[in-house]
Amino acid sequence: MGHGFAGILDMAKALFRESIRPGGIYADFTMGNGHDTLFMAQECAGGRVFAFDIQPAALAATRARLDAAQIGGDISLILDDHTNFAKYIHGEIDGGMFNLGYLPGGDKSIVTNIDNLLIDNILARLNPGGILAIVAYPGHPGGDAESTALLDFATKIDSQIFAAIVYRNINKPKSPFLLAFRRL
Repeated sequence: MGHGFAGILDMAKALFRESIRPGGIYADFTMGNGHDTLFMAQECAGGRVFAFDIQPAALAATRARLDAAQIGGDISLILDDHTNFAKYIHGEIDGGMFNLGYLPGGDKSIVTNIDNLLIDNILARLNPGGILAIVAYPGHPGGDAESTALLDFATKIDSQIFAAIVYRNINKPKSPFLLAFRRL
């Protein structure tokens, strides 16, 4: 990345760190290969981490990543769609992350879909000071429509309840970007 700017994923993690509190509850809504789950488990010691994916390969990769890093703690790897998060997480959450698109190294035909993200429901469960960080990828098939819908949603959110920011390389419109919400 270079050029004095933080990369998109680094910025997502930096913002997410601002939501960390002792004993907090956090969710990786798109587990993938487990990079964000590992990050949460390392950063949120003493807290609870829930990670969701619909692909068994994602759970296996994440479990292997956690084991290799010798990470324990209260971590739930859940083979289910993130839209069902309320079946597993009761009460509020302190932070969450989405890394949209497809599983790197996996089946590229299985992609996230804005129609089932249920961002409203997640934001409604976000504690004050909590952050939901979403990394979007407009460059893959379907990603442009998903990204446009996310940005449209963000422009309409109540600014008395949430702050919404976008971090993106504006002279590369198909490059990934970060959309983050903070509950005020």
